[in-house]
This record gives sequence, structure tokens and C-alpha cells, in this order.
Amino acid sequence: MITAAGKLVGATGGAGDKAVQFSADCHNGAEDQDYLFFLTEEFRK
Repeated sequence: MITAAGKLVGATGGAGDKAVQFSADCHNGAEDQDYLFFLTEEFRK
């Protein structure tokens, strides 16, 4: 996973893999939204 600034947060099976797994587990909970999370309308540009 890479941040918006281009920094590597983690790679599956590599450095930072726990951070990546947490993110994957979280996104799996948003199946009804194509596995994506969105800011509420008032905060979107």
C-alpha cells in the first residue's frame, strides 16, 4: 500500500504487512460499496 505522498506503508508478506492486512480487513467490510470507503458528501470536493 502506498500513501498519496508516494510513501510505502506496507507490502503483503513484506515490511509493514500488518498495516496492509488491517486495511484489507477493513475494506472487506465495505463489500456493498465496491470495497471502497468515501467521505460524506459535505467533505467531498
